[in-house]
Order: sequence, then structure tokens, then C-alpha cells
Amino acid sequence: MRKTIIVVDDCSTDGTRDWLKANFPIGARMGAEISIRTATEGSPWRRRFNDPQITIQPRYHERNRGKGAARRTGFAAVRGDVVVIQDADLE
Repeated sequence: MRKTIIVVDDCSTDGTRDWLKANFPIGARMGAEISIRTATEGSPWRRRFNDPQITIQPRYHERNRGKGAARRTGFAAVRGDVVVIQDADLE
């Protein structure tokens, strides 16, 4: 089953934008290798997404526009039949 992960950065101040741009510098792509810094170890942990069925699509807001605007941005990019929303700001 093909999956698309749409990540909307609503002008975060927690480093999300830097992380997305470091790991997805060319924007949307199929498969990816990402580096995650674990809070407990302080060292990067690498994970490879080799699955060509998964596409990562980062989207960026130039200023904080709020949760509703972030959802609208994500919904505008949706092309599938099933949508799951996951807030990533400690909610």
C-alpha cells in the first residue's frame, strides 16, 4: 500500500524546520535516510526508509498561522482515501 507522510512545519521554534531541511533537502521524495538525535543518548540514530511505497512531503509556513492553517495545508496535499492527523507539538 502506498503511503504519503505530509509534514507541515508551522514556523516551529523547536528545530523541526532545520531537521526537515537537513533530512529532506530536495523536498518530497520516496524513501529516505534520516538522522534522529535521541534525547537520552545525545547521539544520532540513523533510520533508513527504503520503502518506495512511502513518500515524505515537507511543507513550510513562513510564519506561525496556527493549527487550522496547518491542517488546511496538509489537506490540500492529500491525494489518498484515508487521512490520519498526528499533532507533533507535545500534544
